[in-house]
Amino acid sequence: MKNSPRGGGVMKNRPEEDLQKAVVALLTVTLTDDVFWFHVPNQKGTRSGFEARLLKGLGVKPGVADLLFLFRGQVFALELKAPKAYQSPTQKEFEATCKRVGVPYMLCRSIDEVQGAIAGWGFPTRGKAHADN
Repeated sequence: MKNSPRGGGVMKNRPEEDLQKAVVALLTVTLTDDVFWFHVPNQKGTRSGFEARLLKGLGVKPGVADLLFLFRGQVFALELKAPKAYQSPTQKEFEATCKRVGVPYMLCRSIDEVQGAIAGWGFPTRGKAHADN
């Protein structure tokens, strides 16, 4: 573990958070405005019991993919995992639900895999934004 840059305590090694930050930076500069995407903040262990119950009552579902994309009337789901991390049971259930209802779902462990997913889904990127319209 490293010392915190703010001098307070110790920073944890969080490879999934680092991957997600890198993916968000990539998507921000790569995807056109034709693709609407967002993060679903439903991680376990980051909320008080009261807040967790409140969010569950408001419809937050466990296991939902890290990033969802809206493009041409369809939803796409992207789950990010560190190289040696595994999906939780609720994440596997969400993946199965996506497959059952016809929502494209990808599990990616690197920027290269994310780039492959967005290319495979046919998302327009800056530089070739409307090539297939």
